[in-house]
Parts: sequence; structure tokens; C-alpha cells
Amino acid sequence: SSLFCDQFRVHKNNLKIVVKIFNNIRSSEFSYLFFNAVVVVVVYLHQVFTLMPQALQ
Repeated sequence: SSLFCDQFRVHKNNLKIVVKIFNNIRSSEFSYLFFNAVVVVVVYLHQVFTLMPQALQ
């Protein structure tokens, strides 16, 4: 459980970095595609984090 929390904290820090990068490139057209990619990754990570603990129980 604590390992899971540590992993989540790491992903949260990574997400902050991603948001910072996104803010830097927001003006470019590339940022739209980048944002879509981030959303897909976030949804995927959310599914992993919600399904994995259930599978481990």
C-alpha cells in the first residue's frame, strides 16, 4: 500500500513537470496534439491505478 502511494506521488510529480512543459509550448499548434497525448496517458494511468489494486487483492 505504501509502495502504491510512493508510485502515485512520483506520477503526480511527473504530471506537474508535464503541465509545466505544456504551459511553455501552449502557443504552438503542437501543444494540441501533446495535450491529447497527455489525456490518453492520464486516463491509462488512472485505469492502471484503479484496476491494479483490485487485481492484487
